[in-house]
Amino acid sequence: MAEKVSVFYYPEMVCDQRTLKKAILFFDEIHFMDRPSFTFGSRGKTNCGLIGAQSPLRQYEHSFREHGVPLHVHGAPGGPVSDKTYSNIVADVNDLRFLKGLQEGIRSSGAFRGIQIPRANYGTWGDQDDIARLITSVDLDAVLAPYSAPIQLFEDKNVPLFRFDTPEGCAKNLIMEAATCSAKMNFALDVSSRYEFVPLADAAPYGDLLSAKHRRAASVLVVIYICN
Repeated sequence: MAEKVSVFYYPEMVCDQRTLKKAILFFDEIHFMDRPSFTFGSRGKTNCGLIGAQSPLRQYEHSFREHGVPLHVHGAPGGPVSDKTYSNIVADVNDLRFLKGLQEGIRSSGAFRGIQIPRANYGTWGDQDDIARLITSVDLDAVLAPYSAPIQLFEDKNVPLFRFDTPEGCAKNLIMEAATCSAKMNFALDVSSRYEFVPLADAAPYGDLLSAKHRRAASVLVVIYICN
């Protein structure tokens, strides 16, 4: 008998219909999460986060299961993230592979860009495509040179968030996107680890971001092994 495969979709609270249809065909259980409503950032410095919402799949969850499709929606955390979670977010944000991988993902993948930057009118700055161009064209190496780590720019209250008229502002907003992406990924990975789910995404850049996290973890293990 084949081993049961349960997947956890982590990019957002709902996926593209094509992804859902394929998941129904290929996997034994499909798990989703509501959109988290957490905030993060050091006290007295930058604070931002995500506006929570229930997954639209909740209204179909029981119907799916009644008809033989084991689909489940999990509640997501709300409020300020814990110190442990924030430390994991900081580790991702400070990893240039992760940060530049997210930047390249927004630049090159329409599916990834649509998840990270919702379709909307952003006032003076234009629409979602204009925002994407602004944060993907910024030279991270140049902007981050005065900072010892990217998180310092994110926490620099002298650089306004949600403004894109300077390279520093564009980079800070890119880092915010990395932080929100990291928070959702870390939550999903924690749930997947506890319940033995397989993380599932339908935009290639998420694989690159996971790879960056795994490479960082592997390098830590090597250092620990050498030290011991």
